[in-house]
Amino acid sequence: MSDKIGVDDKQIQIKELTSNTVNNESELFPEKTDWSWNQLPVSESVLELLKYRWKEAEKVFDSECYLSVVFLCGSLLEGVLRGAAEENPEIFNKCNKAPKDKDKVKVKRFQHWILAEFIDVAFDIGLIDLDVQKHSHTLRDFRNYIHPYEQLKHNFKPDKHTAKLCFTVLTAAFASLCGERSTNLKKKPDNGITLKKPYQVPSLPRFCVKRSIHHEKIKEKLLNQHSEEGTLLITSIFGLGGIGKSTLAAAIAHEEDVKTYFSDGILWATLGKEPDCLQLLNSWIQELGDYNYKPLKEEDAKRHLQTLLNNKKILIVVDDAWESEHVEYFQVGCNNCRVIVTTRQVFISGVNPYELGVMTESESLELLKSHLQTDLKPSEQDLAKQLAKKVGYLPLALELVACQIANDSTWQELLDYLTEEIARLEYLDIENSTSNEEKRKKYSLEACFNLSLKSLTQEELKQFIWFGILPEDVVITHKMAATLWGVNPEKANQILRRIASKSLLQRGKIEFKEKPTYRIHDLLHDLATKLITAEKNPKQPEKLPGLGLNIIDAHRELLKRYEEKIDSGKWHTLPEDGYINAHLTWHFQKANQNTDIHKLLQEETPDGNNGWYETCNRTGKIAIFINDVRRAWGLAEESWNKTNPSEVVGWQCRYALIITSMNSLVANLPAKLLIALVRENIWTPEQTLSHILQSSDLTVKAHLLTSLVDYLPNDLQESVLSEALSSARQIQDEYRRTYALIDLADKLPSVLPEALSIARQIQDEKYRTELLIGLVDKLPSVLPEALSIARQIQDEKYRTELLIGLVDKLPPELLPEALSIARQLQDEYRRAVALTALANKLPSVLPEALSIARQIQDEKYRTELLIGLVDKLPPELLPEALSIARQLQDEKYRAQALIGLADKLPSVLPEALSSARQLQDEKYQGSILDVLDKLPPGWLPEALSIATQIPSARQIQGEYSRAEALTALADKLPPELLPEALSIARQIQDEYSRAEALTALADRLPPELLPEALSTTGIITRSSLYC
Repeated sequence: MSDKIGVDDKQIQIKELTSNTVNNESELFPEKTDWSWNQLPVSESVLELLKYRWKEAEKVFDSECYLSVVFLCGSLLEGVLRGAAEENPEIFNKCNKAPKDKDKVKVKRFQHWILAEFIDVAFDIGLIDLDVQKHSHTLRDFRNYIHPYEQLKHNFKPDKHTAKLCFTVLTAAFASLCGERSTNLKKKPDNGITLKKPYQVPSLPRFCVKRSIHHEKIKEKLLNQHSEEGTLLITSIFGLGGIGKSTLAAAIAHEEDVKTYFSDGILWATLGKEPDCLQLLNSWIQELGDYNYKPLKEEDAKRHLQTLLNNKKILIVVDDAWESEHVEYFQVGCNNCRVIVTTRQVFISGVNPYELGVMTESESLELLKSHLQTDLKPSEQDLAKQLAKKVGYLPLALELVACQIANDSTWQELLDYLTEEIARLEYLDIENSTSNEEKRKKYSLEACFNLSLKSLTQEELKQFIWFGILPEDVVITHKMAATLWGVNPEKANQILRRIASKSLLQRGKIEFKEKPTYRIHDLLHDLATKLITAEKNPKQPEKLPGLGLNIIDAHRELLKRYEEKIDSGKWHTLPEDGYINAHLTWHFQKANQNTDIHKLLQEETPDGNNGWYETCNRTGKIAIFINDVRRAWGLAEESWNKTNPSEVVGWQCRYALIITSMNSLVANLPAKLLIALVRENIWTPEQTLSHILQSSDLTVKAHLLTSLVDYLPNDLQESVLSEALSSARQIQDEYRRTYALIDLADKLPSVLPEALSIARQIQDEKYRTELLIGLVDKLPSVLPEALSIARQIQDEKYRTELLIGLVDKLPPELLPEALSIARQLQDEYRRAVALTALANKLPSVLPEALSIARQIQDEKYRTELLIGLVDKLPPELLPEALSIARQLQDEKYRAQALIGLADKLPSVLPEALSSARQLQDEKYQGSILDVLDKLPPGWLPEALSIATQIPSARQIQGEYSRAEALTALADKLPPELLPEALSIARQIQDEYSRAEALTALADRLPPELLPEALSTTGIITRSSLYC
């Protein structure tokens, strides 16, 4: 309550805002608004409630109950913002202003957010404008007067004008949420599907100066230029290295109006001289939420991205491009998309390039002051201007200069050094082909590099040079640097901090082992690469000493350092350091050790599984394994004329089988077994999700994600539910889609109206029946409608099933209607079944049901009905039921009926067990075990004895019956019999039956037996499966 303004101030605001309001009350609620209810980004159920409350607010306004209007408007505001959050959980949760829990780590669940937090996050992500944000907070303050003592304390007396003001704020908020107030606001996708929204923009440097002229010109191109249908607008920013092209592109992409204009997200790829285009394109595909498609060629990836981006409004940034053919792969999207390319060259045909010049003098001084975190003294101003001019007003050079000043160098010392060094470089005249202006800037930057590197110790310089054998734009971790330099991780962290303090490294996120990560500018990376091959002891003292290695030997040296960390010569045993797993095969290729890549992919664990797959799988990064398989496949194709053709064919077949196996990996995983693996910490949540997200079956994916979510850490649950909902909504089959939504309903109740709408439209009576039964548990309000549908169903089988599914949920006033429907069934068996179901609520129908049971001619149906009735019968009707059971002629049915009665009539148990012992027909042994399973616990030893005396479950020939028997006994078996049950399950050949048996056993198995159960599903990566 601390942010409330005084009540007098509020009344003044109200009078000012309403002084020019209309006198006609009808204008407060115009028939045509500038927004539509259906455009609100909320679920159907929330929408209906909002409409109801809006009407209620109108009624209380007409009744002059103005305080109630305030409260209702506040609740409407919170309802619509909470509804938008529920529909877009990933976007709301990733916002920097999303409220955290008490540990300041995890985002709170939406039910724990307060209205103020919803308002601020909605503004931050662009759902509402600034005016709406500010006035919404005022409305929130008014609503807080729902507490009587607060109202007394501030003497708050709302009148008609107060109520009008609340409605005005609410109307503006709704219009903003519908995207009708300006083109900057987000709109709900037309198809109602919340797709994964990428935002890949790198963080801005700590000290960043806005270059306003260039900034606004490029934004104008992005936001206001229109393209024809089928045309993709491309903006090319070109200029010298270190001039700030990437920083400018990132700064523009971070602008709120740019983010809201490109409402479907921003994709970013940094190419460099040797880009892995396929890997970058694949990362975009996955960032857009498609984990199923695994292209093997860049052309295939581009075509798929073109499909994914159809009708989307996305900004695409292709950073540090060197070759036009590389850029062509990333020219994807429709005419609503825009592309920014940053490059040092002008090479994209048909594109008007935008040349980025150097900083202005004032911008340069502002950058220096930002780094130094202080204003320049009058005596420093002139020297700073001379120094900025000397380094060509290049941002990267200015950052390096500022670091030297911060480390106690004087302005004059730096000016003298750079003047001398630039003169030396100009004398060498290395680049004869370039213009004088370009040469001067290049020499200025190189002089700054040399100055910064000479400030390092000799050992630190060597350590910096080793960065030259890493890929461009790679994330550098302290553990990777420890191996690179041969020091301990803590020492490596200290060295990284020192090098970064001189602006030779860019600090990144704290993402590996809670230590900061770093990146190196591509120009400094180029210099480090050159210094690898430079002589160790140059004759000219001005030159920087190098390592004196060739590039191939340098990569081999790094691989030797990593090889010291592996066990028994197996590369898959490498400890994770946040780097090497993703780049091991790249280093093999650079070291000219391609054969080692093929060997890596053949390594096995002691259990016979694929070693490299197990390593990637354990860390939840299966994409690394897939990319390495693709790399190996490509190398195999390239070596066709250099290697034994039969060996090449063997490699290619192996890799094709691996990819095929990966595509079908998850389809055979029963949900219970998967959950058990996570619960017992045999698989990590990340590892499990990595598997699930690669499933090509949307139904399987939605079910597994929904089943797994309760076993995941809180910070993963919202994004997993969002992914499950996205998968469910994309299922084409109406029946499967509805069931997926019902499955999700316990965790996301807002999807229920959507599921009901689909169920109503299904023509097939069987499917409509099943879905309505699934829905009534969660939507009691549909019971009258469901009962009406039941009466109209023509097929008595489905009419009976729906009636049975509804009975337990029916309120007393609907029971007569249900009884009427039951009695109108023509089939005696189904009529009796329906009456039996109704007996729980209407015990008076039991004699009628029992009478019908006696008349049924088919003994199978008579037995089933009798068993269904037993638990409901009062003592006075049990003799009649026993009489019906004893009159059954077929021994198997008589045994089943007697066993069913034994629970209520213990005196017939010997007779029942005697009948069971005499059964010889194996066809019914599984079902007898199922009946025995229903005996009281005290009779379990006797039941197991019978199961032993009849041919055991192992001997049952029908695999379905064997699985059925194991399923029936699973919950009753003592621990010592579980290994035997698992052994029986493993020998079932039919995959479905085996999965059923393993699923039944999964909850009972101790942790040490779970890996054995998993290995039986047929999807673990034994190398033998791939050969």
